[in-house]
Amino acid sequence: MKSQRYSFLHTALGGTVARFAIICVFFIIWFQVYKVLNMWGSQPGRAISITSPISMWPFIFAPWTALVYVFGGYGTCILPFIYNWRWPLFRRVIISYAVSSLVAFIIYAVWPVIMLRPDYSGAGIGLWLMRMVVSVDNPANCFPSSHAIFAVLSGLHCMHKETPRLFIWFSWILAAAVCVSAITVGQHYIQDIIAGVITAGLGYYLSRMIEKQKAPIGH
Repeated sequence: MKSQRYSFLHTALGGTVARFAIICVFFIIWFQVYKVLNMWGSQPGRAISITSPISMWPFIFAPWTALVYVFGGYGTCILPFIYNWRWPLFRRVIISYAVSSLVAFIIYAVWPVIMLRPDYSGAGIGLWLMRMVVSVDNPANCFPSSHAIFAVLSGLHCMHKETPRLFIWFSWILAAAVCVSAITVGQHYIQDIIAGVITAGLGYYLSRMIEKQKAPIGH
C-alpha cells in the first residue's frame, strides 16, 4: 500500500513539474520571439500606422484601465490551466497557444503595424503602469492583439463541464475587459482586437481538430 501511494505521489508530482516546465518554456520562447519581432517592426519605415481610436475619440482614453490591461492580460494567459490541468486538456491549451502565436508572429513579420501612443506623463497608477509598459515594449506587434488572443482563448478553454459556471462567466468578463482596455490605454486599434479574436478562434479550432482522434476529454 505504501509503495502504491508513493508511486501515485511520484507520478502526480512528476506530471505537475512537467506541466509547469512546459508553461515556463513556452512563455520564455514566446516573449523572446515577440521581442525580436517587435524590435524589427518598430524600425523606421517598416510598419504602417493608421489613426488611433484615442485620436478620433479622446474621451475614451482611460489610464486607470491599465490595471486591467497589465494584470488582466497576464492573468488570462494562466487562467485556462486552472480547470485544464489534466494532460489531454492541458495539451489542448498549449497547442492552441502555439498555433495562435505562430499565426500572429507570421503577421507581425510580414505586415507589421505600429501604434502612435498617447502621452503617459502625469500622476496616477495607470499612467505609471503604462510608462513601465512602453519602457520595455516597442510600439509594433499591434495586429493582431496578443492580449485579445490570450483573453479569448482563456474564455474558450474554460467552457467545459468541469469548469464552474461562475468561473466561465468570470473568464469571459475578464476577456472582454482586457480587449476593451487594450484600446482605452492607447495600445491597440479596434482592428487589432477583431483580428486577435479571429486568431484565437482559429487556434482553438485547430487544437480541437488536432485532438479529435483522441479520447473524449469532457468538452
